[in-house]
Amino acid sequence: MAGWKKIPLPEIVFEPASMFDNSGRVFRWRGRVYRAIRAESAGFYRGLFEKYNIQELFDYGLVRTGIAPLSLEGYSLILNHDRIPIISYCVEWGAEMLRDAALLICDLTARLHDRGLVLKDVHPWNILFDHGKPVFIDWGSIFPASEVAEWPYLQFRDRLIWPLYLMSAGAFRIARLSMLGPPGSLRLGDVIRLLLKRIPLQALVRFWRSDLELKRRRFRVDADYFQSLRRLLESIPLIEEKTKWDDYDLPYRKLSFRPAEDWPLKARNVYKVLQELRPQSVTDIGCNKGWFSELATLGGASVVAMDTDEPSINALYRGSRTKNLSILPLVMDICYPTPAHGLLQVYPTPETRLSGDLVMALALVHHLVFKRGLSFRVIAAQLAAFTRQCLIVEFIPPGDYWVSKWMNEKFSWYSLDNFISVLREYFPRIEVMDSSPAPRVLLVCDRQESGAMGKALAAGRSKILLKSKIMN
Repeated sequence: MAGWKKIPLPEIVFEPASMFDNSGRVFRWRGRVYRAIRAESAGFYRGLFEKYNIQELFDYGLVRTGIAPLSLEGYSLILNHDRIPIISYCVEWGAEMLRDAALLICDLTARLHDRGLVLKDVHPWNILFDHGKPVFIDWGSIFPASEVAEWPYLQFRDRLIWPLYLMSAGAFRIARLSMLGPPGSLRLGDVIRLLLKRIPLQALVRFWRSDLELKRRRFRVDADYFQSLRRLLESIPLIEEKTKWDDYDLPYRKLSFRPAEDWPLKARNVYKVLQELRPQSVTDIGCNKGWFSELATLGGASVVAMDTDEPSINALYRGSRTKNLSILPLVMDICYPTPAHGLLQVYPTPETRLSGDLVMALALVHHLVFKRGLSFRVIAAQLAAFTRQCLIVEFIPPGDYWVSKWMNEKFSWYSLDNFISVLREYFPRIEVMDSSPAPRVLLVCDRQESGAMGKALAAGRSKILLKSKIMN
């Protein structure tokens, strides 16, 4: 429109995944997210605000959006979307996150149906989590109901209901592979055989009957249809078995988040570093149930917390959602991170999406060495790939009780000096601080010789309660 600011085309970055949207393209410009709408669709999108009052659905999980006073060559309308700060994908969510995403689509679709609208794509790749809250981001999926012959139940079932049932049966890897693979990777018979004797027979029969009914009714949906779908989702028995990591954080559960002298040395020193650096973003690798993740939020950081243990991530999701914490809990194995995937690899790697200003890797390195067979060089390279500036990594020396049980001649290279030597290839400045229980230590690493971390620690060194040694 006349008088609206024109966006210079060379300044924008189009989102690769949006190339499949016939109505327009999503792009980033000056740190914000926009959607450029083509001429043939512009009238419909303006009508969403003027005729359908689409803004009333923002509180139900539709990404907040407005018409921007901007123009872009080749497009007739520009929408501005709220930016979700961290990009995660459904294959990285715990079962409870996946169910909340499914419930969001169910409820949002029901409210769109009341307005004569429908979502033509109801898969979880159109959802991002704003920490503990799922948000539907794909405005290109909104269509007039009259233009869509059927509600896409089969897509919803294959990408959400089936994976949830598989997770409820403990088949987490198969569930995630089914979401990562092409549509139709599994068939109904395959799923039933996988679930047989793994979930209560009553739940399996309910699933089979509900599937038949919802599939039959998908051509003429009504309000009761979405209520039936919601009841099915809520009935899926997400039962968790205890793992060996269930009580791993037991000593920390008794601690408050008020700094105190009775805190373990590890907690006090990690807190000291967090308070002096005040990172905006933190990635906690091997977070367990997230005590240190929550500690990082006290300084205002946005935290990505990742672990391989499914029950721990589900517990952290429940807790952080209840407390409204800035924590995004993800199921992630850094030995096998989510690959770049999709047509033309439009979905990038975790190292690109989930890196932090500061990375914490506490009580992790010895497991990667002795249980996963990784070398210091591989560990350092992977931790550095997630780290923008600073890294706090805990090292458990051979004198530690557990490591002493695993040490043998094969691991003669496993020493603090060797680990520091490899880390220096990525982090010129490294400070050693005490951890707990002794003789464990924390290595606080900075990518720059005189970077923010080094200056902050130097300024506050006289106040540190615990003895530390600088490795130059």
